[in-house]
Amino acid sequence: MFDALSFNDFASCQQTDDRYMLIIAEDPAHNIIGFLRALRLRNNSQTTIHAICRDFNERGRGIGALLMNEVERRSRVHNIPRIFLKSPKNIRAHESFESMGFAWIRDEPPIAGHKRQRTVSHFEKILTQL
Repeated sequence: MFDALSFNDFASCQQTDDRYMLIIAEDPAHNIIGFLRALRLRNNSQTTIHAICRDFNERGRGIGALLMNEVERRSRVHNIPRIFLKSPKNIRAHESFESMGFAWIRDEPPIAGHKRQRTVSHFEKILTQL
């Protein structure tokens, strides 16, 4: 389950500022089966993916790739040269990120005294032929 407050806040921001991207994937019955939240930096140096989520029952059907392709398309429209994301280390999605052209940059260890207690992997995709 996703945080509905931050989801709704992102949707509201998208209406007034096109740097905010909330991309929704729906099934034929218009049920949400996935979403991606991202933010394009003001200086257009990168798009940062804040969340990508898809229904567990939709795994392996290409929903994540569709969402990632759309954020890449929108980034290219604004001549953004780079897409960046962070993800908990050692999750199944890393193979998908790499198959979509994302490269692992580094791992960030847990921060003492912080709510995040897992190592986080950083990935980036350099967009060529802008």
